[in-house]
Formats: sequence, structure tokens, C-alpha cells
Amino acid sequence: MRKIVIITGVSSGIGYDTCQYLIDKGYHVIGSVRKAEDKHRLKSQWKEHFDCLLFDVTDEDAIDKSFTDVKEIIQDREIFALINNAGLAIPGPLALLDNNELRRQLDVNVLSAQYITNVFLPLITKNNQTDPSKIIMIGSVSGLFTSPFMGAYCISKYALEAMSDAYRRELMLYNIKVSIIEPGPIKTKIWSKNKGALQKYEDTDYGFMVKKADKIIANTEKNALPSEVISQCIYDILESKNPKPRYLVTKNKIAFRLISKWLPTKLVDKMIWKNLSNKEAKNYRGF
Repeated sequence: MRKIVIITGVSSGIGYDTCQYLIDKGYHVIGSVRKAEDKHRLKSQWKEHFDCLLFDVTDEDAIDKSFTDVKEIIQDREIFALINNAGLAIPGPLALLDNNELRRQLDVNVLSAQYITNVFLPLITKNNQTDPSKIIMIGSVSGLFTSPFMGAYCISKYALEAMSDAYRRELMLYNIKVSIIEPGPIKTKIWSKNKGALQKYEDTDYGFMVKKADKIIANTEKNALPSEVISQCIYDILESKNPKPRYLVTKNKIAFRLISKWLPTKLVDKMIWKNLSNKEAKNYRGF
């Protein structure tokens, strides 16, 4: 019998690819989307071993209703894994970012993950010593290293790191394994959706930097890893009896760890500022 997995945000990108990957690997997937047309599209594509929930991750009433829907789907069975994947990125200089934008960033990436986890936790298998259930958070390298003009997004992903730690330690009571995946740039729509988003800051003191934004996004997309690498990582976690707490998935892990963890902070700050001043800058991190 197929194990049941819930994934939030499956209309495209990592969530979509993971649905296909896990269905092919023998799982039954329950995925969430925000739009009715996406639900119809996915249900017509995956006619078997897939159910679709319709809710915005910030709509607590709709999430509560989906709990009843999931109970009807699974009947007397339990959920093997929950994957908190849904998220967005709101760019902009933190000093100029509207509070409503920051609030939206945290609502979608942080508060929703906590609410959804708590809603579905009663349905997740507990105390299975031979094949423990899993909760997986989709974090980011932005939860390990803060890039200029991505402050709100980085704050949300740092918070998700702490949330993952808290759940992992607290849910040891039930032998539920909690892991967080920390992807570098992945070929999804999350960044292309932000093309042009920084234009409103071009007449500010940060104008000479943010004018490079679309070029940097294009370069990031060009060098990003395919989303399938995250699907494979998720599958490996699901299949493991003792998964790691963290999975860093990015190019040149050694260089990233060196710069983000071991180089003096002031030196890294200088590297970033020097890069921002370069007309040919390819990213906001400086490496």
C-alpha cells in the first residue's frame, strides 16, 4: 500500500516536480494549490495516486477545512510525511520595505508552515520505530547567509531553521523525524516572478545597485540547479530511517561553508560591498 505524503504548493517548481517524482516512486501524494484552475489541471494530469487541496497557506479557515478533506481521503490510514514547500520571495532594501510586505513574507514562509504542521500533526504516524514518519521544511541557503536586498526572505528562512530545530527536538516524543533542506538557486518561478520588482527603488540611494537586479536574476536562473535535485533529496529523506537534520543542496558547498561560516564577518561584508559597486556584478552575495 502506498504511503501518503502531503506537500504544500504543488502547482509548479519544486512542489510540482516532487509530486511527479514521489508518485513515480510509489507514494500517494496530497498536494495543495491556491487556484481552482491549477487543481483541475493537476487532477487531469495525475488521475491516480494524487489528491488536491485548494487553499492559500495564509487562510487558516481553508486549512482547517482541508483537515476534514484529508481525513475523508485517508479514511482509517495515517500520513507518513508532511512537506512544507509553499513559499515566496519579496525583495527590497530592508530599510525601505513596507511593513505589510515583511508581514506577507513571514505569513507565507513562516507562520503558515507552523499552522499547517500543527493542523495535520494529529494525522501523522507516531511512534513507528522501524519506519518513522517525516516532516520536511524547504528552507534555503538564505537561511544560512544573508544577502543584501533579500533581507525579508532571509529573515523568513532563518526563522524556518529555528522552527525546524524546535519541531525536531520536540517531536522526538513521537519519533517523528524533522529535516530541513537548504537549496541554493533552483530553476523555479520564484525568482523570475520578481523581475522588475526592484524598479520602485531606482530613485532611492540604493538605485545604482538595484538597477542590476533583473540582470542578476537572469544570471541566477542560468546557473541554478534543476528542481529535480530537491525531489531526489526529499525522496532520500523519506526512505531513510535516520535522516539528517539538514541537507545543503547547492553548487560548491565547500566554498559556501567557508565564506558563510568561517571567514570573518567584516571581511565578508567588504566582499559584498565591493561586489555591489561592480557594474558587472552577477549576484548580491559577492561569491
